[in-house]
Amino acid sequence: MTNGTTATVAFQAEIGSSSMPRFHTIQRMGLGDDPEDFPIASAQYVPTLWDFHKFQNYILRDAANNNALIDGITAYGSPHNVQDYVARAQLICWQQYQALFEGFSSKMFEDKQEGGKSAVVMWKTQSPWPSLRGFLYDWWLGTTGSLEGVRIGTGGYRRMDNSGIGSNLKIQLNLATMRVELVNRGRESHPYHSFASVNWYKFDGEQVLSQNGFKFGPVKPMSVARSEVIKIPTTESYQVLFAQVSLSSPKDNDMGETKNNIFRSWYWMSFNDTGDFNYDYKE
Repeated sequence: MTNGTTATVAFQAEIGSSSMPRFHTIQRMGLGDDPEDFPIASAQYVPTLWDFHKFQNYILRDAANNNALIDGITAYGSPHNVQDYVARAQLICWQQYQALFEGFSSKMFEDKQEGGKSAVVMWKTQSPWPSLRGFLYDWWLGTTGSLEGVRIGTGGYRRMDNSGIGSNLKIQLNLATMRVELVNRGRESHPYHSFASVNWYKFDGEQVLSQNGFKFGPVKPMSVARSEVIKIPTTESYQVLFAQVSLSSPKDNDMGETKNNIFRSWYWMSFNDTGDFNYDYKE
């Protein structure tokens, strides 16, 4: 650090993003009394009471498109009322927090000059008053989409045997490179050959593509193993697709039996009018 102005820090002490309570909390805060009064990004309108509670919008800039503004809320269609708005915000909170923590996991063991961070701290997990930003639990300890995003971003849904094998593993899809990543945050190698699969589903649940056989050999401690670039379904016109990334790790026990420890993470993504994949969302 030089005169307190520059520093290269290998520990990220504060991360966070927008947050939104669930609708019943919005009602308790008095923000749902008028069902037609909610923020409208295109009109740069924020109701007075929402502004008082420190509302933070869901607008991003698309660096690949001349910093065009992207309103995450309208990615799922324009909301019709407060309840509709809050439901969309829950999805966005889930996605942004999952991406935030998976991004840090992807680069965790890189050199600090390349953005690697040995650890991160979420600030803050619960708001000190009924606000509309920066929390995983609301003022009344209600859970949010942000919490679900962190849960998936840090570990995903998993099934482990009593040995705890895999407790330091994380399977994820890098949306910037479209490679499956297996993160080993432990101090011991993952000694088993692991196989990842990526299954794609339409909005109605119909599977459109299954990709298997992404093989990971023994994974060194504190490292990230990466697959080749995965295939994205493009033979038909899709508005939204869901991708389920799963990991199966055979493990032989003393009896010679084989067990499977399963990890999985979900992603949803959209496609533009030309069929090109886009993990940022526009109406």
